[in-house]
Amino acid sequence: MTEAVFAYEFEEDVPSNKKELLAKLVGATVAELVRYSWWPAAESAKECNIPNGSVFSLTAGPLLLTLQSGLAVSVFSIPQLISVVVTVERDESGRIVDDNPVTGDDELYPVSATDSVYSSDDFGRFVGKRIASIHLLQRAAEEPGWSYRPREVGVVLAFDGGGELILAHGLHDDSDDFSVITRSQIDPRLIGKLREIPLPDVIPWRIGKPK
Repeated sequence: MTEAVFAYEFEEDVPSNKKELLAKLVGATVAELVRYSWWPAAESAKECNIPNGSVFSLTAGPLLLTLQSGLAVSVFSIPQLISVVVTVERDESGRIVDDNPVTGDDELYPVSATDSVYSSDDFGRFVGKRIASIHLLQRAAEEPGWSYRPREVGVVLAFDGGGELILAHGLHDDSDDFSVITRSQIDPRLIGKLREIPLPDVIPWRIGKPK
């Protein structure tokens, strides 16, 4: 494998272009779920005007999902793409492969899904659980030009024993904000505008081609 190809494997991209990476999550057990917030947890509640227990879910900042294998995947969103994006932060050997790891950013503040104050069992219960399957949520092309954007607004992680975690772009309030939510938190106005696609059926997005 050339150095250029190897580097590309770890670049951030929309989920449909990271099928191989996401496929590694299926069948794997989650070791940690941590949001890296723009503010300390207590300040986040005030800045975002949310209850303390919703900080993990709704604060601003990326999610770092770490598997028991050691693989750590960073997820956030890019408003211009109307999409979440994913990248590898740490490979299975524990080596940091991201040039800008969230764990190395001293301006971000970790908030764990298992935090007893700033999260809730709605999210903490997935730590230690096995990911059974993954689906993508694609939003309809509602505006002119949207058909040329990926609009991959959700990565749905379904777990053994039931329950889903959605890594989402604007799904809780029709905004440009990244969040980590359950299906019940999806804004009812958006439900009819979403198409759910099993990971094996996902077609990669390409710049300049309508989707």
